[in-house]
Amino acid sequence: LVAAIHEVKDGGIVRVSNFNISSSASVKPVVDALVWAMQERHATVRIVMDQAQNVATSKTTWLSQNGAEVRFLNGITYSNSFGAAAGIMHSKIVAVDDQVVFTGSNNFSSTGFVANEENSVVLRAPENATRIASFLCDIDTMFQIGVPAGQPQQVLLHLEPHGVERVNPHPAHVVVLPGVHPVQRRAEPVEEPCH
Repeated sequence: LVAAIHEVKDGGIVRVSNFNISSSASVKPVVDALVWAMQERHATVRIVMDQAQNVATSKTTWLSQNGAEVRFLNGITYSNSFGAAAGIMHSKIVAVDDQVVFTGSNNFSSTGFVANEENSVVLRAPENATRIASFLCDIDTMFQIGVPAGQPQQVLLHLEPHGVERVNPHPAHVVVLPGVHPVQRRAEPVEEPCH
């Protein structure tokens, strides 16, 4: 992962989505590589992280204060027979210059990098260009609907047991549970998703 980030072109882009970026020693090489990409390669580092990390002390907020473009995003909120519930933004993708994608189960944490049994897949262009484009669309859509550091997240997708007001225009973000229907609620319209 660090080696791929170090391959970013001058003026290129590194996109990251993850649940968290911890301050642990095992994650430091990745954080250092992201900072290096911004400082030495003048690359854009665009990060989407779970809203729970939208606190002043998070490593993601620190990265936003040091040049990264950062957005925080809630998971889907929904109602079920037990009442209101919410998911988390748990997508884990790193894309470098639209040429390579890393995706898998790892959080950017010491347990995710060292202790846990995790899985990762690496996709490289040109063989996987269509798949890579789908992952880029996913990150870019999440970035578009997220909020900057320090801002509260609005309810973007609310699932209710009865009736559909407007289905999410990006169906890859919807997992419909039995007896639960997706409802889209936004203050402003979302651009059409990538294809």
